[in-house]
Amino acid sequence: MPTVQNLEIHHVGMSGGDSTLILVRWKDDNDPAQRITRVLIDAGGETYDAGLKRLRGYLARYTQGESAASFDLVVTSHYHADHMEGFQRLGIQFSSFMDAGGYAVGSSVWTPVNPLSTMAAEGDLIQAYSVYMTKAVAGGATRRALPFALEENWVNGALRNDCKGPVAYDLVPGGAVQLTCYCAAGVLADGTNALRDCVRKRILYRANRKVDGSDLSEQEKQVVESRADQEMPSVSPNDLSLAFILSWNGFTYFTAGDLSGDLSLTRYANVEEPLVAYLRGAGVLAQPVTAMKATHHGSNHNNYGKKIRRKADYTLSQAGEDQDPEGTGTEKEFEPVRKGYGLLDELRPETIVVSCNQMKGVPGGEYVDRVKAYCGVAQNGRTLTVSFVNHCLYPHPQYNSKQKSDKAKMDALAAAVANTGLQDVNGTTTNRTPQVVVVNVPALDPGTVTGNDVTLLSKATHSVKIDRTVVTPDRKRLSALTTGQALPNLNVAMYNAMYGALEARAAEIVYFAGKGGKMDYVRRRFPWLVDTSQGMAQLKDAERLSSDLEDLLADCFTLVNGVYEPSTSGTWPAQRTTMYSLLNNTPDPRQAGSSLLGETSFDQEVQEYWDENGVTAEVELYGSRLRPRKKQKA
Repeated sequence: MPTVQNLEIHHVGMSGGDSTLILVRWKDDNDPAQRITRVLIDAGGETYDAGLKRLRGYLARYTQGESAASFDLVVTSHYHADHMEGFQRLGIQFSSFMDAGGYAVGSSVWTPVNPLSTMAAEGDLIQAYSVYMTKAVAGGATRRALPFALEENWVNGALRNDCKGPVAYDLVPGGAVQLTCYCAAGVLADGTNALRDCVRKRILYRANRKVDGSDLSEQEKQVVESRADQEMPSVSPNDLSLAFILSWNGFTYFTAGDLSGDLSLTRYANVEEPLVAYLRGAGVLAQPVTAMKATHHGSNHNNYGKKIRRKADYTLSQAGEDQDPEGTGTEKEFEPVRKGYGLLDELRPETIVVSCNQMKGVPGGEYVDRVKAYCGVAQNGRTLTVSFVNHCLYPHPQYNSKQKSDKAKMDALAAAVANTGLQDVNGTTTNRTPQVVVVNVPALDPGTVTGNDVTLLSKATHSVKIDRTVVTPDRKRLSALTTGQALPNLNVAMYNAMYGALEARAAEIVYFAGKGGKMDYVRRRFPWLVDTSQGMAQLKDAERLSSDLEDLLADCFTLVNGVYEPSTSGTWPAQRTTMYSLLNNTPDPRQAGSSLLGETSFDQEVQEYWDENGVTAEVELYGSRLRPRKKQKA
């Protein structure tokens, strides 16, 4: 019989994407050697490369490099790049996998009962993922089936009885540790098609009819079903997320990707609420969930609350789903069926981990308020904690206009809940970018945890380790070969000046890349932006170069005590060299003729470009952007 020693849940810090590494350390009674079961839920990165590079280095610590089957199981919660792109981009190896299907693996297609909207919307991404999974299956990897979500198991709109029930994956022989799937592709394991029910309700809301359909004629019911067939392919991929509970010896952990919980159905479906009702009825929630990862990075449209107000114009969420435009309808109030109970009140977690995505503005202010209110209620003596992973900064110099929360709400949460890790640094509230938040079961011995920037929160059944000091093996190895240019500290004014000049720098780089004989200059000075995989140097993506430079700036510097210091982990030599060149060619608005590095001479190529376009080495401010000043005519 196996003896489980410990369980670790690593929420890996990236740029804004999502990835969770689960490790179970155990021994077989007949073999003294320690064994490790490895599971990876999602592998996404929001920026072009940096988040995924960080993930690659972190995972290498626990998978012995590039072994033939590094992971026993990988899970793709849903088909969005910030959750799935890393599997094929990083070449992650595994022996089994779970996802919602809907794509060809060789000549076989595992078709879910609900259509998957991303098949067309993100066709290139799905195609690359499909090719990679086909190769994995050809190499011996197996799909872990989810019978309750499979189309062939549904007859006349109902799931066959022998296909009902959650799907449990044993992380050790005998099932002492299990990862159990209760929801996939909008379908609950008991056979409830929760997503289709939401689409029906949305149709009836728009028609001002009773949402249970009790006032419909038979002919009208057929019309509703026909319209539901038309609208189902347009639902958000988030609505289709897989939901799991990890359990061991009384400890439970809830994770559900970006699963939707919009009570108003205006932007997303509401799959969370029927899932919770199913779990409650099945006795799964008889005891509180110990820990959870907030769904959809803490979005206002997920982690449903006790009550919300919306201007309900019932727009579909496929286009621009990460934006929250003001509704045009009359504002209405919405509540869950079980009044007074939001998702947090139902799950009752002791530990909440929020995987932020500042590039899409989450977590949202409504969610932050819900967490604050939940943690303010007595929880039978339990100490509640909320931890944030990924970059979290209020206000954010690049993404302030996208942020759906604000400094005041984050400060109020930090004041009400102990050990959030949020700090006010010279007027900016930040989590100082943890590289990883690890939930350990059982709790770690404080004496074994070292590091000046490691926080350990100890509880009765587990502990939470917030580590900001991780340096990946990939980084160490590459640094031994070449360190790239060393980056300086930047004060806030210098950082903002660099950010303001990115658009001008991008235009210059695109100009050089298209000018005969200048591509070698681009390759030497801006290597992070150049692709040489096809045997010749070319820009990776000229159309989104300005956006890529914003991501690069955010990755290369971290705000610490009012100063932007070079990031201590996760950056590559090519990134640092590129960033150094950008700083060297950006005029300092405070000192005429000098760069942000204090140099008085700019690259000859840049000076020639300025001369050709009639500008000087000085800059002026246009809105939030700094651009070279036009030369004065004699």
